[in-house]
Amino acid sequence: MLKKFITLFLFVLLTILNVVPASAASWKSIRNEEGERITWLTCTVEYAIDGNGHSTKAIRAAIKEAEKVSGLDFRRVKWNQAELQVYFSNKRSKKSHAYTEYTYLGNKQYFAFINVYGGVYKRSYNTQLNVYRHEIGHALGLAHIKGSDVMNKKVGPKHTRTAWKAGLKWLYKKC
Repeated sequence: MLKKFITLFLFVLLTILNVVPASAASWKSIRNEEGERITWLTCTVEYAIDGNGHSTKAIRAAIKEAEKVSGLDFRRVKWNQAELQVYFSNKRSKKSHAYTEYTYLGNKQYFAFINVYGGVYKRSYNTQLNVYRHEIGHALGLAHIKGSDVMNKKVGPKHTRTAWKAGLKWLYKKC
């Protein structure tokens, strides 16, 4: 009981001092084996989009929003030079719209691959946008959460971005 009180007291104090955003309790980060938060290696993310031309408008909008929220500088480069690769697959999956794989050393991430399945193309623009926000969130270090935020395991067109924004702002406050 005392531990919970101290934790709550510290969270409220840090929130008042503006060290932790008010909605920070609602987001989670990906952690390494030592329990450290994983963040991108630098404040610049070089990315490439490859595939059949579907949904590029939505993925670019999601990248632009992540750039604005996080302070990271996203730069489009050739596929073989990209640290963040977004690939549109013609395959379909009943389990998910997309997945993200990432590679890190220590607590610094230096490569991420987002594979988007074909079924996403037939979804509404807002659903596509939220799926891409979700996967970019993983690529930048955010984990799944419960609730109606885009970092929920099941993403829909009406999910909010409150935790997504708070997590990216906090993880990349130095950028």
